[in-house]
Amino acid sequence: MRNFDFYSPTYFVFGKDREAETGRYVKRFGGSRVLVVYGGQSAVKSGLLDRVLASLERSGLPYDTLGGV
Repeated sequence: MRNFDFYSPTYFVFGKDREAETGRYVKRFGGSRVLVVYGGQSAVKSGLLDRVLASLERSGLPYDTLGGV
């Protein structure tokens, strides 16, 4: 095995209705396209997925979704 260094800073955002800021954070960290990956249907049933996608649309970010992961 070759030696390597791996640096992976992580930025966490928690709180009520913070998903509405998704698009702003994607842009803040240099994103221009988004792949939204989610598991079962709870994200859909709860409305969370719609709120995240709405934030991306407001920010003018193109996205694709991949459910059932």
